[in-house]
Amino acid sequence: MMSSSQDSMTTVSLMNGSKKSAQLLNKDLLYRLDGLFAFYHRQWWCHRQMFYRFKWCHGCLNALALIIVAAGIVVGSVLENSLLIACLTAAGTVIKGWNDFKKFSFKIDMCRFAYTTYDKTLIELRTYVRGLPMEEFEGFLIKMQTLDDTITDFTPPVSFSSCILSALSFASFSNLTIVAAFVRLGTTSIPSSG
Repeated sequence: MMSSSQDSMTTVSLMNGSKKSAQLLNKDLLYRLDGLFAFYHRQWWCHRQMFYRFKWCHGCLNALALIIVAAGIVVGSVLENSLLIACLTAAGTVIKGWNDFKKFSFKIDMCRFAYTTYDKTLIELRTYVRGLPMEEFEGFLIKMQTLDDTITDFTPPVSFSSCILSALSFASFSNLTIVAAFVRLGTTSIPSSG
């Protein structure tokens, strides 16, 4: 059974792996920084997962279009069938057009911008724990509000549950780990992956 102090702690914490004692910091300040760290860590992780997913989709569609067009040219030339060349070239062009229509390259750039920005944010939050003067903290919050607005405007919407489901398709997590992640988030229903 978890005590109330363990229950109120966030899973991702600024003090994880830190050699500095938590007693040296104001408890309210540490709780506030821990909450910000957990929020921005989740944003960083989700945007990083989206970046790799978009990169994978972009690469697969480009490769598929290239293979279909090349196969159409080679097979059509060998069989001397111009209709086969035209059909396979058209199919490759449609796939490439779909790739361009979905704007995966733009989404890749924007997700890279988002996750690198959130990575820098995590580093800056750690510096406040290490002793950066708290007088600059309000300026940091204003800067982050502006960056959050910019990232929201330019990147595709992110859903933490969709990131979990995306991670399930590429990695083998145990069901207990997924249930624990959703319980920590306070989610009452766990989406099915199938």
